[in-house]
Amino acid sequence: MKIKMKTAIGGVGTFAVAAGMLVVGAANASAAAPSFQPDPNAAGTVSFYNAAGVQITSGTLSASPFAAYYVASTPALSNSGPKDAAVFYTPVLGQAPAVWQTGDIETTSQTPGAHPSYPGALATITNPVVKDDSGFADMPDHISNFTSTDSADPNVYEVRIFDGVNYWSSDVKVDTAADTWTQVYPTVKTATTLSTITANPASPADSGSTVTLSSTLTAGDATHPAGTVSLLDGATTVPGATFNAATGAVSATVNPADGAHSYSFVFTPTDTATYNGTTSATLAYAVNAPAPAAATTTAVSGPTTGTVGSPVTEHANVTSGSPAAELAAGKGSVQFKVDGANAGAPVALTATGADFAYTPADTSAHVITAAFVPADVTKYLASSDAAGVTVTATAALYAPDPQTIDVNVPQGTLVISTPYTPANPFHLGNMTLSADGTSLTSTPANFGDPAVAASATPGVNNGVTITDTRTGSTGWTASASVSDFTNGANTINGDGLSFTNVAPKYIVGNHIQSGVTPHDITAFKTAAKAFAVSNVGPGTVDVTGKLALTAPTSTLAGLYVATMTFTIV
Repeated sequence: MKIKMKTAIGGVGTFAVAAGMLVVGAANASAAAPSFQPDPNAAGTVSFYNAAGVQITSGTLSASPFAAYYVASTPALSNSGPKDAAVFYTPVLGQAPAVWQTGDIETTSQTPGAHPSYPGALATITNPVVKDDSGFADMPDHISNFTSTDSADPNVYEVRIFDGVNYWSSDVKVDTAADTWTQVYPTVKTATTLSTITANPASPADSGSTVTLSSTLTAGDATHPAGTVSLLDGATTVPGATFNAATGAVSATVNPADGAHSYSFVFTPTDTATYNGTTSATLAYAVNAPAPAAATTTAVSGPTTGTVGSPVTEHANVTSGSPAAELAAGKGSVQFKVDGANAGAPVALTATGADFAYTPADTSAHVITAAFVPADVTKYLASSDAAGVTVTATAALYAPDPQTIDVNVPQGTLVISTPYTPANPFHLGNMTLSADGTSLTSTPANFGDPAVAASATPGVNNGVTITDTRTGSTGWTASASVSDFTNGANTINGDGLSFTNVAPKYIVGNHIQSGVTPHDITAFKTAAKAFAVSNVGPGTVDVTGKLALTAPTSTLAGLYVATMTFTIV
């Protein structure tokens, strides 16, 4: 092998680099590998680094030096010479790389050894490395000395580390007009990076929290390559991770169990030949177990004497904590008892407790007790005052005169109604040819106006009005059926009618304020179909929707009339 020396060297040698340094932070080289690669005589390949210790795969052709450091991909061989140098070569068509005589030595010869002053990981690497300590590695000068005439690999030049016996080689393609070079062998994948995961809410979170985890994916070429992202909790995959390739945004919404978690995102590129995958740094996240329910104390106070027939007010206080504090309104209710038996319904707790109006019926002693019923048993424990207050009443000054009063509650009715009659029909309007020309259709028309407040009085804005006055009612089912539309001997199939956008309208102050489930219906000529079902009652509610008709294009012109029947059970 003949070498043209730009500067003399006193021999050859070796140096060392850490394995794995060769694919970090590099931009992708997209050009095809030269026809003479892989070279069976090469001990490995060469990676290029700038003065900051960052791997580079492209640059300015006229820059001097070409690279600050040249790093071999494998350790020195047992027969390696004592010194290393960087050499530029020009490929020769038809010749094996080992016999090319087109080389320029571009650096001083260097003795291998530890170089703690080198930047980053280069300070501790163990493979051969050459530093351009002279600063005169000059690719344009080499090109002028040995201009490429290889038609198979035009504008391709080789960079080697040579130890006097063995060599490591990589190849670059140059563009003298643009003054650029790009590594074409070996192809270096572009690194990708996931930013530190952020969590909302931050750790630690309360038990039962919904947590959003976020990160951002970027690549060494400043893009957001396509691919998939998965979320891991330790080694377990957690479903639900999303990735926006347009912005690089990565996120997942999770409902973690109580305890410690270790979250990380893993990116897998679609183009694995161009981009490396990556895993984010782990985010330690904790979810606190719920605090135990707090103990409460219930205490009854109030008058111990009274008069038969006259009410006295007994009061219950419910407290918790240390120092004891009154529970806030809405935290539960108090069930008062007379001689151990419930007296009326539970009384909602206010900020000052709960009151019970007790009217003595005789002169015997009676015990008023109270029990606290928490609204959320995970927050507060129940408690009671079993001793309570004993009330002894005296006879009334004037004897009471009890009278009997009764009232009759009728069975009630269930009525469904609309404002339309044969004399006042609901107009579907004119039918028009559909956009695809296959049918006639009517524009969906409001059967009742959902934007107008509901009313218990049937009217055009209400649509269907349902009134349930049955004692003990627990709901109903409203259905509809329709006949064919007729115009003399001509008909339109009633199954072409649809009732959609069905929705309940609740009347302010009425007992029914929820519990009505609407259903859109079609093809309800042969059998009635349910359009609204309620699981509450009694009360009144309106139901609105949209009616529309579809008919074949063969339908003859004219006014067609049908009967739509509403039923309720």
